[in-house]
Amino acid sequence: MQIADETKVRLAKVRNLCHACNEHIEAGSRIWPLAKRNLEKMNGGKIAQTRSISNNIVYSKAFFTWVHLNCAKVFLGEGTLSPPLCPYFAKHNTCGFGSACFYSHDIQPVNKSDSHVAHTIQIASEAKEEERDNANVHGNSKGCKSGHVRRFLIDKYGVDFLNAGSGVVDVAGGKGELAFELINLNGVAATVIDPRHVDCTRCVKKLRHGIYTRNPLYSKYITMKPLDVATFPKHVKIFFDRGMIEWFRTYDRSKQIEDVGAVKLRECTEYFQKGLEFANNKILVGESSKFQEYKRGVSKEQMRLKPLSSMDPATLDSDSTLPHPHEIHSDSEAYYILRHSSLLVGLHPDQATEYIIDFALENRKKFAVIPCCVCSKDFQNRVDKETGNAIKKYEAFIQYLCKKDSTIKQCQIGGLSGRNIVLYN
Repeated sequence: MQIADETKVRLAKVRNLCHACNEHIEAGSRIWPLAKRNLEKMNGGKIAQTRSISNNIVYSKAFFTWVHLNCAKVFLGEGTLSPPLCPYFAKHNTCGFGSACFYSHDIQPVNKSDSHVAHTIQIASEAKEEERDNANVHGNSKGCKSGHVRRFLIDKYGVDFLNAGSGVVDVAGGKGELAFELINLNGVAATVIDPRHVDCTRCVKKLRHGIYTRNPLYSKYITMKPLDVATFPKHVKIFFDRGMIEWFRTYDRSKQIEDVGAVKLRECTEYFQKGLEFANNKILVGESSKFQEYKRGVSKEQMRLKPLSSMDPATLDSDSTLPHPHEIHSDSEAYYILRHSSLLVGLHPDQATEYIIDFALENRKKFAVIPCCVCSKDFQNRVDKETGNAIKKYEAFIQYLCKKDSTIKQCQIGGLSGRNIVLYN
């Protein structure tokens, strides 16, 4: 039994057990992924069903186990020892490791005589296309997508630029995953503007367990050693809409006009506080900090909102030792962050998409926005100035946004699930 490529041999990182010979695998020993069905077949057990693409078996922890290289040669007998198909390549048709990847990128053609295999692949392909077009334009959770966007920002703008002034402002940043990564992996100041609660509990756990730093392919995008204690981003708990743009414009002008400045500043403060109160009295999609106190005979709209902290601690899945985000309640501090921000970013910001671009263009700010939902029902007056047609489709929405300024560019972020076109300047 020979190896197809002698350079593609894995070395064990830790001491483990070889399930082929029941001997220990010492750290530094040569190992090979062996399909569990081979072991079960040799032992007379039931053969497991493995995921395959064409005639290739895709690597998965559920179906493979790592054994001594010599044990794999013995079990597989004569022939050439080839690694299983790369799971990332099988899903995205690309792999960042390229030819250096241990796994195979060679998808063999389907055997036409195997009608079952051909039919299965055809169904899977059609389902994947339908999912792209209709099912889930958001893709995975923002926690799975923030890494791709962060690496794009570093490649396009650089860490020094991102950290200038008050740093990056993540509009509609959800639980704050992108801002958390920028702060704790790159030392870039970041603030989240979102009416929902910022909750980076999962991010802290990933940081503690080394999830962010275990892939050598992305080591160059970690520009600082992660600290023992994670830092949470600042948070402005408010809607970023047309009213916020007008608030910023009025605040900006009032600081320059002494006669009416004091009056306007008071009005801006009142508007900002009402915005905070309005966001705090609503439960939004993805909200995780409040619950409605249920009472028989009381409508949902009239139910009293209570903070999640008022519930029985035994029912909460939280870590009291974690730091909390610094919520900003001062309009002057929020103004300073926006005025001196280096870049505005929006990862699938939905209704805030156009507002981010309008704000950035008006105030000569850099931005990077990944549009997602068109939200045509919320913006029925949004029409193409050239044709007069209402903007209802995603492609038309992208063109509509690009026409706002000649400096707007677009490209795709590789590996990003869901809508992956980024508009930036």
